[in-house]
Amino acid sequence: MSATENEPSTPKLLGKGAFGIVYEGKWNGVKVAIKRIDKTEFLASDGSITNATTAGQRSEEEVMKKLDHPNVLKLLHVEIDKNFKYFYLELCLATIGDYCKGKYAGPMPPEANSLHQMASGLAYIHSIGLVHRDIKEDNVLIYKSAEDRIWLKISDFGLCKLTSASGSYSMRSGVKGNQKFFSPELLQLADQQARSFDSVVHQRSNVSSDVFALGCLFHSYLTKGKHPFSDSRGSFFIPINILEGKFHLDEQINTTFRLIITGMIILNPETRWSLDAVEVQLKPHLTTN
Repeated sequence: MSATENEPSTPKLLGKGAFGIVYEGKWNGVKVAIKRIDKTEFLASDGSITNATTAGQRSEEEVMKKLDHPNVLKLLHVEIDKNFKYFYLELCLATIGDYCKGKYAGPMPPEANSLHQMASGLAYIHSIGLVHRDIKEDNVLIYKSAEDRIWLKISDFGLCKLTSASGSYSMRSGVKGNQKFFSPELLQLADQQARSFDSVVHQRSNVSSDVFALGCLFHSYLTKGKHPFSDSRGSFFIPINILEGKFHLDEQINTTFRLIITGMIILNPETRWSLDAVEVQLKPHLTTN
């Protein structure tokens, strides 16, 4: 059955991006999220499709086809017609962003389990030679299984890049993502890039930048939206505080979780905690359903 056949006359819109929409549909009788990308948005002035855009689409599709982990959003099917490309994805209840803003008040795993699920999903992504580069509240989804179990799933692989065996990756395409979740080393590269793009294309970063972003996300999740580097003067100062290592962890957070987050947001990527260390610290606190 094609995506157009699965699309109701008035589809339930789940989200909207620069090049398309996400709406609820069906695939093999199961409710799914369908990400519909408008191919005409990628046309150059001469009517040709830009190489950078098609490469980006192809890269995200190829990445998602490889992914198979309970804490990573699964791509179920892909279709293409004259005007659109359709990605059939697991249908989720909400995002961590929705949860932090109070827009989702449904069931959630215990806190330690939630943190472990996010760390496990990201560790899996790194284990297959990829860096995510866009870890933030809206890119972790809340999924309910057929057995009514809640899973947290990392999503949105549009900025993913291949890494070396040591976990490093090229900055040839520049610094990408959300500055509020940039590690200090990425902020320094972004500053260089603003002055001269050529100054960063031959440099490399490391998957530890993802760990830093996840540490910030952990704090946001546990406090319903508070960033560890937040500033009373406004969010503009978050990157400045990150560069200076000025963070404040909410005192209501469990002592173990505070220790873990502190290790994840260390300024020096060489001494920043690994995801293996994060999972080891969380395991004694996990509960079974």
